[in-house]
Amino acid sequence: MTRTVTALGITVNYELIKTDRRDMSLKVTKDDVRLFAPKFSRLKPCDDFVKRQAEWIAGVQKRLKDYNRQYEDAHPLDTGAQILIGGQPVELDISAGSKLTIEMSGDALIIHTPSYEREYLRDALRVFLSDMALAAVKSSVSRYAPIVGRSPKAVKLREQRTRWGSCSSAGNINLNWKLVMAPAQVLDYVVVHELCHLFELNHSPAFWRRVRGVMPDYEYWKKWLKDNGRYLNI
Repeated sequence: MTRTVTALGITVNYELIKTDRRDMSLKVTKDDVRLFAPKFSRLKPCDDFVKRQAEWIAGVQKRLKDYNRQYEDAHPLDTGAQILIGGQPVELDISAGSKLTIEMSGDALIIHTPSYEREYLRDALRVFLSDMALAAVKSSVSRYAPIVGRSPKAVKLREQRTRWGSCSSAGNINLNWKLVMAPAQVLDYVVVHELCHLFELNHSPAFWRRVRGVMPDYEYWKKWLKDNGRYLNI
């Protein structure tokens, strides 16, 4: 449910999500605001909660948007720029073309494009890298599911803003396509992590023992992702 409130001259559009929880909490990204509230919450207390946080929400979104602009300025998508694929830098070689084509050639990514606009190039790279990610994820799942002892009902790729993977109680797992930019072991770690959630939908000691049993060095790759995840972007 989408709601709109105004406080202190600030208008906030937010998505109200009711769950089995005891209190309210906000999740703010540069584009979205979500309020997680107890299942039987009335609308007015929800609106009032968001109004009280309106100034804070506006500040967070401004900082996130400023950071995004700074990132784009520091990481242009043009010839000679580099992105990561499999944890290794790959140089972009971009030239004009009547239609869009992207292909790997050694340690370069050859792009012929009818448009140099950043969002157009980003969307094109996202599709290209998502296809690579899907193949890598399927390969990893086929290798590790027999070891973990359980297979997902479905595997989907998403561009999750704050998560690298998730597992639902229905037995489906979602993975962030940006994992294709990380070393293969990092992608494998996230796959193993989510496969183990098919047994344990929590982060209990039993869950981590299960992860360690499949990938003894998981802590190294978990830390790599924590330290370097912000670089997995275009």
